[in-house]
Amino acid sequence: MTKAPHYRQLLISLGIKPHFIPKYLSEEQCQFVYFILKPFTAGFIKEQWQLGALLWDKFYHPKLDSLDQFDNHLGHYAALTGNTTALELIKKTRPDKHKKANRAGNTIAHYAALGGHLDVLEWIRKNYPVLMTQTSHQGYTLAHFAAKAGHVHVLQWIKTHYSHLLDWKNKTGSLFVHSAALSGDIPTLEWIKLNRPRHLKTRNNQDETLAHGVAASPNPEALVWIKKNCPELIPVLNNKGQSIVHFSILSTEAKQFNLALRLAGYPATLDLRAFSTKLLKSQPLHTMLEQALQSNYTLTELRLPQGIRLTQKSECLLAENKKIKDVIHIYTAFCHEKNKGISRLPKDILFRLFTDSIRGVSERLSPLLITRLFNKIYNGSKPNRFKGAWLVEKQIADLRQQLIQPSSQIQAVVIDSKIDALMALKQLILCADHLTERELKNWYQAHGEFVNQQASGLFRFFKKTLIQSLCTLFALNESTVTNMTNHPDEAALEPEGTALLKPG
Repeated sequence: MTKAPHYRQLLISLGIKPHFIPKYLSEEQCQFVYFILKPFTAGFIKEQWQLGALLWDKFYHPKLDSLDQFDNHLGHYAALTGNTTALELIKKTRPDKHKKANRAGNTIAHYAALGGHLDVLEWIRKNYPVLMTQTSHQGYTLAHFAAKAGHVHVLQWIKTHYSHLLDWKNKTGSLFVHSAALSGDIPTLEWIKLNRPRHLKTRNNQDETLAHGVAASPNPEALVWIKKNCPELIPVLNNKGQSIVHFSILSTEAKQFNLALRLAGYPATLDLRAFSTKLLKSQPLHTMLEQALQSNYTLTELRLPQGIRLTQKSECLLAENKKIKDVIHIYTAFCHEKNKGISRLPKDILFRLFTDSIRGVSERLSPLLITRLFNKIYNGSKPNRFKGAWLVEKQIADLRQQLIQPSSQIQAVVIDSKIDALMALKQLILCADHLTERELKNWYQAHGEFVNQQASGLFRFFKKTLIQSLCTLFALNESTVTNMTNHPDEAALEPEGTALLKPG
């Protein structure tokens, strides 16, 4: 049975001095405070009165004029915790206190949205209505704060009463959706998709997209959501040339980093020098990298800003990955060289040789992964080209059969065009030494007007079935092939070699 968390200890883990926490506080009270403070930077609580302001109990009452290191007053704390009683008390004794923002320009309304308290927002709307549309010094609105905390109910309330805030950009050009991305909260992303779909693809002044923010969140499922709902955002770079992989470093989660590498096409080299040394030093970078490299074999080089060095363990794992990559390239040549004795060896012998070579440089790859790697290499063989061409020919035959039907005569020109497109695909498969994602993607883009037609019948089936079958046969990434966006830096995001596959 899993032991319940000891919230007093968790509060201490947030940088709160143990003697600040009164012994009489119950586990429930400690839990309440912990979840309020968890989104804040460790060390937020510098003085004991701050805990009293969060709890506001009769034994532990702070002074009404207290200010913390960020110039938050008691009204901020009351709004953050949803304490309307405290807000009323402050209003009676210090009526102008609630109008004062903190050092960053954050008001009690912002903190109420951050805490998700609709009753407090209604109270502020009634008593201090001007605060509802007031922005912070950086231009953040209620919507930004609610989105960052993943409070869908607050966003819905804002849509009802202050809908224009959902279209407000802060000083960096970021909408509330960019704040939502940082939370990695899928219900919030779904709400945006339903209520502000036009903002899903908006970039801020740094050319950062929703995908960049989600990659920086700790939730891999949110990044999967982006891949499913906004796949064209996956390869986008910001104005510093940073991809989702760079931003996943900020998540401090090894699973998020490895997923970003996978979605970005497994780049072998990652340059982190656009990040400041101070920023990377504030992250548990080395621990995350060591964890990630335990299950990643495609990354071979990391370039870091001055003042940061890789641990010896990470350096060894990257060097090992380089050796794995060399083995893959060697056996790719073995499997596909023409008129060479080794290329005519039986598949099982080549597989045993490949397995021994991989085991000679690394023990990290499981037998299942080694098998997948080898099959991906071997699947570029000529027999598979014939099989792929046969799959296309079946679709061509079906289309020609449609031309015979009287009901299809009105669509004859369209069907002929589809046949021409498929004939080009068949020729591509038969002539290529090894069908690549780039070649299939180029064909897909050239004939996308037919593939993407919203019509019933074969091509709707074709899009889902034939492309999927060809990608499986030649071990290609289907999302890369069918992504209609052609970013200028796309080549840098494509997997190197023919066998780069994430374990799983």
